[in-house]
Amino acid sequence: MISSYVPPEELIKNSGIFLLPVYSIELKQEEVLDEQAFRDSNSHLIIFDIKQATNLHRYAGKTSIIFKLIGINLEEDYFHQMSVNVKSYLNTSNPAIDEFLSRSNSGGNSAGLALVLSSIIEQEKLKNNMPIGVTGAISKSGKVKKVISIKEKILSANKIGLSYIILPIGNLEEGNDVVKSFNLTIEVIGVRNVDDAIQ
Repeated sequence: MISSYVPPEELIKNSGIFLLPVYSIELKQEEVLDEQAFRDSNSHLIIFDIKQATNLHRYAGKTSIIFKLIGINLEEDYFHQMSVNVKSYLNTSNPAIDEFLSRSNSGGNSAGLALVLSSIIEQEKLKNNMPIGVTGAISKSGKVKKVISIKEKILSANKIGLSYIILPIGNLEEGNDVVKSFNLTIEVIGVRNVDDAIQ
């Protein structure tokens, strides 16, 4: 399992809200990966983590393949559900967000909170004067739900010099552990819902 850096994206310019994507790939091979050789041959990538897949990862991958065979793509479904939840919560259209939600190379649901906050700022219902990394899945009612790849997202935010990252309260302990173990100065803020994030 390999995770690597993707530059954070300020989807709506001058909103100060940065989405924190992470590129993840599962290499399928029989022998143990020579990590140094892999890093050397992929020196164009900033690799956050290389870890051996566990049985849980393998079974999840096999389950995903079975779902795809019967016409269900879980990553697309997560992304689609995020799209439905964001549009439902905002109850309005936004060209930049619509373009993001129509991208074919995206997956997961962790951009939901960032999309909502970006739109609220663009509608001038909220003012933001500082760049903030934001991650968190969102429900139709605005509840913020846990996401994965917290370490990678915090390191991405830190790499471009963001001083703050907003994430789900369910990921707060993990976020604080990352900040402590990498001796970062970024401040991690946990939220339960959109209103908490606005505050």
